[in-house]
Amino acid sequence: MGSFTVNTNSFVRGKTRQRGPSSPYKINLTSEQKQELESWVRSRSKPYGLVRRAQIILLLDQGMTITKVARNVNVTRTVVRDWAKRFMQCGIDGLYDEPGRGRKPVFSVDVAIHAIKIACEKPDHRGRSLSQWDCTEIAKELVRSGVVDDISPETVRRILESQKLKP
Repeated sequence: MGSFTVNTNSFVRGKTRQRGPSSPYKINLTSEQKQELESWVRSRSKPYGLVRRAQIILLLDQGMTITKVARNVNVTRTVVRDWAKRFMQCGIDGLYDEPGRGRKPVFSVDVAIHAIKIACEKPDHRGRSLSQWDCTEIAKELVRSGVVDDISPETVRRILESQKLKP
């Protein structure tokens, strides 16, 4: 049979030594922080993004390298670094999404108010021969009355749906 050799450089006092540079982001969780993040990971109701961030921090706390954490959680090393920085600066609160994320509304609140007002009126009050409004007709009426230059029926539908209204 063939022989094999053991690379003694990969063992230090019975433990496997990590290869590559150690992480500059040293995470040392308190028992309370660790408990909370572990509960996030077990939770079925937490958003996936928060669960993934908790996994990143817990793995870094275990001493895992950024590269191994990234591979384990299936994200890039940059993502791991960014969340580690945020956690070190802000603690657990830093793992939540910052306010103001997402696309800003294109139309002002005034447009929404006018759309809701039109939807709540009978079409014949506006000189329309309809039995009831639909989103296309409300969009046309908003343009005709000069409230907006252009608006899609889908946008009108979303405005009305946000107020639990159906034309």
